[in-house]
Amino acid sequence: MIWRRAGSLSRRPWGRRGYATVPPAPYDVLFCGSDAFACEAVAAIAHRPDLYRSLHVLTPPDVQHAWGAKRMRVSPVKQFAILHNIPQTAVPPEGIDAYEPPSLIRDSHAPLLVTASFGHRIPTHLLSHFPSPSLTLNLHPSMLPDLRGAAPLQWAIARQYTHTGMSVQQLHPTHFDRGGLLKQVRVPIPSHATYPALATALAPHAAELLVDVIAHLPSYAANVQAQDPDRATRAPKLAPRFSHIRWDSWDAATLDARMRAFGYAQPLTTTLVPASSQFAPVSCAIHEGHIMPSESISLDRPGHAVFLPQEQTLALQTLSDPR
Repeated sequence: MIWRRAGSLSRRPWGRRGYATVPPAPYDVLFCGSDAFACEAVAAIAHRPDLYRSLHVLTPPDVQHAWGAKRMRVSPVKQFAILHNIPQTAVPPEGIDAYEPPSLIRDSHAPLLVTASFGHRIPTHLLSHFPSPSLTLNLHPSMLPDLRGAAPLQWAIARQYTHTGMSVQQLHPTHFDRGGLLKQVRVPIPSHATYPALATALAPHAAELLVDVIAHLPSYAANVQAQDPDRATRAPKLAPRFSHIRWDSWDAATLDARMRAFGYAQPLTTTLVPASSQFAPVSCAIHEGHIMPSESISLDRPGHAVFLPQEQTLALQTLSDPR
């Protein structure tokens, strides 16, 4: 059963695939997402009953913890759907290709697919249920085509951007983050921002952007802008190698930015080689730190370290003074 708002459920007079333009709201919405950022988006839609006739949520499967008995990590989007009695489905164990949308989506004259932080490429057979590319939307936290990929906010911080953006794009049938752009907004990145803080601060604004596009979708669909491939940059999924310190090229500001961007998920790592050959090299994971003037300690070159007992701090010399 699909969650419906109260009121008339009459269909709009558009053919299944016969209209040349995008119909106005209300829509039969299939929302695909997972994390807190996506949760803000689906909540914003749910609180606008004028925009939908029905709403169904698709999430990745629950993830079992590596420790403890019968403990599962449930995505924020699924938790929101359960709390608000919104019908929800998980991606089948066989994968997204095995998923079939609800009948109200398959039979709708005005279906709308919305994705945010979903992590799965939408297969062609699922896209085929939505007659126009502008009825398949993705909310992406960057100024596309800049920062295409799974971790745009993290890489915006890691690369020390002062601004980033939010984009609502059409879903591309074969590639992530290459769809036509319906609307974008540019937003500042506060100095010393961490990824969790930035994502939390921007999520409500991104959700507001998405709702505005849905509310005026025919107008935005008529003015879609293609992405400029010459301006494209990548924001790949986080991997341990991105946090392994490169003493030959990273200055203190780079270390600080990477820690703020990636530290919530993985620490910075390095290997310290003791001055005495009597001791073995030590693998080191750095979970927090701050920039201090190089004049306060005396070290020979980048990668050298000294323990400061009064501060209970390990001081590491970087490539150069960020100032």
